[in-house]
Amino acid sequence: MDDERSTRSAWTGGALGSLTAVLFLTALFGFLFRSGFGTVLDTAAGLLTGAVLLTVLSLIMLLVVVIGRRIPVPFVVVAGASVGTLFVIQLLFDAIPGRGSPWPSDIYYQTLLAFLAAHTLLGAAVWILGTGRFGKLGRVGRFTAMGVIVSVLLVDVAAVVWLAREGTLPDNVTLSILEPERVPPLVGGDPAERGPYVVRTLTYGSGENPRRPMYAESVQLRTEPVDASGLLPEWKGFRQRMRERYWGYGIDRYPVNGIVWAPEGDGPFPLVLVVHGNHSMEEFSDPGYAYLGEHLASRGFIVVSVDENLTNATWSGDFRGKEMPVRAFLLLKHLRQWREWNTAPDGPFSGRVDLENIGLIGHSRGGEAVAMATVFNRVPYSPDNALVPFDTGFGIEAVIAIAPTDHRYVRRMTVHNVNYMTVHGGYDTDVENFYGMRQYDRVRFSDGTYRFKFALYVHHANHGQFNTVWGREDTSPPRSWFLNTKPLITGADQRRIALIYVSGFLEATLRAQAQYLPMFRDPRTIAHWLPQTGYLHRFEDTSFRAIAIFEEDPDVTTSTVPGGLIRASNVDMWSERPLPFRTEEADQMNNGVILGWSAVADDSAVLAVTLPEGFTVSPSHRWLTFALTRTADRLPGDDEIELHSDTSAFAADIILEDRAGRTARAALQDLASIPGPFLTPLLLKTQGLSNETYGKTWEPILRTYAIPESAFQATALSFDWRRLHEIRFVFPKNQSSVVILDDIGLRSEYQP
Repeated sequence: MDDERSTRSAWTGGALGSLTAVLFLTALFGFLFRSGFGTVLDTAAGLLTGAVLLTVLSLIMLLVVVIGRRIPVPFVVVAGASVGTLFVIQLLFDAIPGRGSPWPSDIYYQTLLAFLAAHTLLGAAVWILGTGRFGKLGRVGRFTAMGVIVSVLLVDVAAVVWLAREGTLPDNVTLSILEPERVPPLVGGDPAERGPYVVRTLTYGSGENPRRPMYAESVQLRTEPVDASGLLPEWKGFRQRMRERYWGYGIDRYPVNGIVWAPEGDGPFPLVLVVHGNHSMEEFSDPGYAYLGEHLASRGFIVVSVDENLTNATWSGDFRGKEMPVRAFLLLKHLRQWREWNTAPDGPFSGRVDLENIGLIGHSRGGEAVAMATVFNRVPYSPDNALVPFDTGFGIEAVIAIAPTDHRYVRRMTVHNVNYMTVHGGYDTDVENFYGMRQYDRVRFSDGTYRFKFALYVHHANHGQFNTVWGREDTSPPRSWFLNTKPLITGADQRRIALIYVSGFLEATLRAQAQYLPMFRDPRTIAHWLPQTGYLHRFEDTSFRAIAIFEEDPDVTTSTVPGGLIRASNVDMWSERPLPFRTEEADQMNNGVILGWSAVADDSAVLAVTLPEGFTVSPSHRWLTFALTRTADRLPGDDEIELHSDTSAFAADIILEDRAGRTARAALQDLASIPGPFLTPLLLKTQGLSNETYGKTWEPILRTYAIPESAFQATALSFDWRRLHEIRFVFPKNQSSVVILDDIGLRSEYQP
């Protein structure tokens, strides 16, 4: 009896201790809340909240205990263990660095607990029906059990069908702004047409690779592994052991492996390295760019797809960007190897490689790595570990980033004096933001050589279809089961876009084929080659003279040109701030001016840039250029801003004024459409899950507009372009909208 009383006393004391601890914590939370009404009231409010919650939940638990007394112990044990198993599985996945649960975390517990509850009912119904133990329910019990079985199985079938289907085709699917009739087509052949060269394919590597025979017994050229351990201190512990057990080697003997597509001939041929990004380590990514390698080699480029699968993600964890220096370091080691082969007196590539015209292409994290390698190419040592020297001095002239990241490495790289191109898909559910625009804005030209940078946003393109191994789904199962892939363009169309632009870019930059430049200034020039979808582009070259790029200072009234002034009138919104991405945790690291106005305004909304005395337009600067987009934001008091993609839905006049007060006007809508943002309302199969995971249904991607002097209609024949005094953007008052403007300036025609 004393033992029983002692036990009860212990349970009672434990309960009181639990109550005291919870009340203390809720009082502490109230104390730390800092509402402004004083610490006494805050603490009391926290204590009261805790007491109310304890009372309500205690009553619920009492009800559960009363009912639970009638539940057999085996069921309680198994059901409790089942629920606990789900929680422990989630904890185990969270414990693996960079891994996380394969099931979408936003709905993990809801869906799996519902599944568990439904199949608990199913098991009970099957057991009752099989044993015939219906008790007093009799026939009603039989029919109830059958109904439960049929209902759960129908839900199972419906769930499997729903998860297996592609998804839903939302509105605003076919949205094209190519308008080929408004611009002359490109003069020259389709860069996606196969070239005249016979292509030879081979591999090079260490010759020892138990997982990749193509880099082992089948290798044609032997290379020495390199030590990259100094750039990844995180190569240790469980992740290290599991990787080394799988591959048979570690990061201290990182193989220099590559698949080569080479044109037959003496050359010298420009060299192009292609590097994949992060993907399942066991599903090798490097063969996925064979379509690029075969095509470019047929046009006279030596192309290498670089193997960096060793540091990719696997079941034992992801390095979450800590491996980025290794990715860039490996590219320089490959370039060193090619320099050795090119200068060797005997060998298959002796004198055949043009090392002054090198292109780097990277996809996903590889897109960030190629920019890093370009910067590392000009410094002697690693900034992360100066005991690691870099191979430098390679003639990197072109960098292409396909759906790149720009947040994995701790530093933001600024690329100098290199041609740059980036491409991104509007339905990318892996790298959901157009991070390539950050690098685009940081590219700088200063050495007097003609270069350009170009960005392309492709509606209905995803992340994976640029690589044939990755494919149509940007995540692995079961997450991929929730992707809405119905709106995607086909993989063939997406790769054709890549072929056209990658090939044209390398022709223009590594071989100085100037006839391809118009396709980057204006994609409408190649509308007859491009698949039907929406395209937004940005373009800037070394001739660009900035007038207002909104980066200099926090003063919204000053321009980039010293002494210039900016004013806005008849607007309800005027700000200058960093442009957002789709997700809220990151922005584009680039300012724009944001204007909003209501249709009930008394007059047209205007943004005017007044140039200082003494400002003179160079004779070569015959184009006014700027970047513009409409947004899907609301104005204060508006229910919703209506968006359309057709030309007539939105208008803007550009008015120029010279120092004598004479004006010239161009109607932008007569020269190009002014679409709203490319909406992606359903990246996942449900609206709620899509919004929870990806945030907004759009992101502001600006489009570059360039208006030649000849397109402006002057009010007087004596209008003086060279003595430009003011640029006015005028938006008619009968249309509510929010617009973003950036990079207002002048540029020249390229003269080869």
